[in-house]
Amino acid sequence: MNEHYKKALILAAIAALAAKEIEASEDEVKEVLENDMNATGIFDDDLRILVNACEDISWDDEDDDDAVCGGPLSGVVACKENVEENIDKIINGLKVGYNFIPGIGAGWCRNEDDLEKMKDFVRGALTVQAMSCPCAGYGA
Repeated sequence: MNEHYKKALILAAIAALAAKEIEASEDEVKEVLENDMNATGIFDDDLRILVNACEDISWDDEDDDDAVCGGPLSGVVACKENVEENIDKIINGLKVGYNFIPGIGAGWCRNEDDLEKMKDFVRGALTVQAMSCPCAGYGA
């Protein structure tokens, strides 16, 4: 197979994988091309076969990660940034006075000291909620 053909096929495969939100380096795709597929010489067919082969490898890696992670924290770990961002939005919205916290209830803060205590309580409660059900909106 021509080196220019290989290079074009690899770059097209990387672009197709990126469109599917799968990261792959040139070396990884080149390894799949050279070891895991039989090229036909028809660019569109080879591209489809190469992308499918790379997706299969990507999915196998994800399955391995799930098997290792497991447990109650796996959902939070997988969506850590989203969970933290959503919890921080709620925490930053608390103020002195009346506060409604989705999923927890309502509370009243008399002063800044009460507010800091409420922020600590709410952060802990929302974290526990996210760990027990990551699909409840904080980890989805």
